[in-house]
Amino acid sequence: MSTNHNRIKVADLETNQPNKILKTNQNGELEFSDTNNLQTENYNGLDYTEEGKALDARQGKVLKDMMDNEYMKLSGNQTFSGVKTATNTSYPQNAGIVINNTSENSSVKSIVLFSNSGTGLLSDNAKGTGVFAQTTSGSAGHFYCNGNGKALYVHSVNSSDRTATIIGNTNNDNLYITNNGAGANVKSISTGTGLVFAGNNGYGNTSTISKDGDIKAKSMELGAVTDQKPSLILPNGTLTSTKQNGAIERDENGQLWETHSGVRSRLITTADNLILIPYKFPGGIEVYHESNISESKQFVTTSIMTGKIDNNSVQRLNVTTLTNCTLYDSDKKKPNIAKIEVFLRINNGLFANSSAGSGAVNQVKLMEYSGLNNYGYKNYQELIMFNTQNYEVSTSQWASIVFPQKTIIDGVTTTADKSYYLRDASNTRTFGASEASFSFVFVNTLGFEDATNGNGLNSKTLLRTNNYALFIETIR
Repeated sequence: MSTNHNRIKVADLETNQPNKILKTNQNGELEFSDTNNLQTENYNGLDYTEEGKALDARQGKVLKDMMDNEYMKLSGNQTFSGVKTATNTSYPQNAGIVINNTSENSSVKSIVLFSNSGTGLLSDNAKGTGVFAQTTSGSAGHFYCNGNGKALYVHSVNSSDRTATIIGNTNNDNLYITNNGAGANVKSISTGTGLVFAGNNGYGNTSTISKDGDIKAKSMELGAVTDQKPSLILPNGTLTSTKQNGAIERDENGQLWETHSGVRSRLITTADNLILIPYKFPGGIEVYHESNISESKQFVTTSIMTGKIDNNSVQRLNVTTLTNCTLYDSDKKKPNIAKIEVFLRINNGLFANSSAGSGAVNQVKLMEYSGLNNYGYKNYQELIMFNTQNYEVSTSQWASIVFPQKTIIDGVTTTADKSYYLRDASNTRTFGASEASFSFVFVNTLGFEDATNGNGLNSKTLLRTNNYALFIETIR
């Protein structure tokens, strides 16, 4: 074989020897070699990035297996279809696919599922449960809609079980819904019951809101009234055709009605121009005093509720009393005092003789029935007037009470007008009637010259008071 300017002539090649290739030997000389004896530098792996190495056939098998099992690396834009099966044996367990987002950018999403039809589906065909889970903090599932569609749409077509179940194991709220727009936070559109709140473990409904807006609850607590909004508003309407016990309704004229025992009655208000009863003592009162020494016995009524009497008002006090004085030993010394008195007591303030608070006491006498011949019904029906210098107590120098004091001694009746100033309990300021709590005190008193009956000559005497009616009416 000859060469000419480093070119090899075809005629110089050996003939009848196929599958031969020229290669240089250690001396730099070209010689023929069998192609089956070629030695190539290969690499058993898919992570080499430099040129010049051949892919090992074993990696071809790895690629073939990945294609058969349809594994893929989620990078770039890819299109796939059919059923994808993934197996995970590391933490978190039982997760078919685990995608870790290591980006520090909070706007990066680990995975986005998108469909032109607007429907995405994650499902577990075996158990009927799809799971979004996280092991540290943050949100296990984040659904976001940037258009006019729905961020989350759950539809159970034929399931006999619940469409959605939320189970929490935390002291915080299971479901927290906020709405930055003007729409409703929760809107129930249902042909069934509506919105139901169930008891423990989902059993025993505690309250419901029907599809028609009817609310049924075991108990209901309303918020405090404000100067802008009342706690409850009952609009005008039409009374129900069928009476329902416990119902409170407002008719087309704004009148309130209440139903019990199958009877519907209209509720009376101040708009009816009725005389209100700010206080009525329930039942009767008896002061039974039987003695032959000088002593007193008394009975104190329940209190008039604070705020029932206005600072500037006219009240009428009605007191119907049966009095009785009986001597058991007519041949012995009679008592020189046998009297029944009724006082008005202020429980949290004082009655004073002047606006400055002089002569302050906590009770004043309304009536007195005295004498050994003091028997029969006594009726006190008189006006009691409350006034302040100004309508507001805080700007008034005085607040007063005016009433007639009635006295009957052995059948002789006298009346004296009484006026006192109302003061607080510490006698430091003007005190309004609306701030005061009042009670009535019935006192029976027997007095003898020999107060202790040391000589044993006092007649045993019964002094008894029976009150059958005690109430106040607001006239103005």
